[in-house]
Amino acid sequence: MASRRRRSTPTVPPNKAKLPRPADASVPGKATLEVVDDKATYAFINVAYTKSNENLFLALISGLSAFGLVAQTAFDSPLKQSQWQRVGEAMSKCQGSFHDLSSVEHLNMPFELGMAVGISLSREHRWYVLDTELGRAEKVLSDIKGAQIHIHDGTPKSILRAVKDALARDDMPELDEMMEIYSSLRSVADRLLSVDGYTSLFAPGPYRLLNQKAYKMMRKSLSPPRR
Repeated sequence: MASRRRRSTPTVPPNKAKLPRPADASVPGKATLEVVDDKATYAFINVAYTKSNENLFLALISGLSAFGLVAQTAFDSPLKQSQWQRVGEAMSKCQGSFHDLSSVEHLNMPFELGMAVGISLSREHRWYVLDTELGRAEKVLSDIKGAQIHIHDGTPKSILRAVKDALARDDMPELDEMMEIYSSLRSVADRLLSVDGYTSLFAPGPYRLLNQKAYKMMRKSLSPPRR
């Protein structure tokens, strides 16, 4: 079987501008956001922390990793803060954010999208909106009319396709490469739930282990081939 071509370290074009080029990063979970390498390109993930969204969560971490981005969540901020403070602190350290509005009963999601929009008014921060229903986001949040909404059907492949659409560029990972990362994370997640005794992936421990796994796979895929 022919060896898979190594991709060059990517740039990430958002809607009308580019996120900073991913360079190097400290391993997620090894340090607080205040002391991680500021050359890394981080993207905040905003999803409802429900059991039904675990695959969504894993797919977003996987998709961002495939594009050379390091996922961040409120779990990357001090636990002693209130949730909105943790979200704001983590998001403000990111160059972009992904907001899934498919859990319509959770008003935290549009609230946190508003925080991202506010951040983008004062500095470079690209925000992306995902949903499972075409036209719903613009109807509920009329202020974002004109923004592109990336639609998915809740399946991992569809979510990864939405990430590809959001971060589209000439040299981007293939969908099967993204699914490889997702499958690896899904295996880690299954072990955490069935063997390690975690009841949810939405906790600091599982999240950091998953993000570290995605980070290592990302660095491996971006490393130049050995001569």
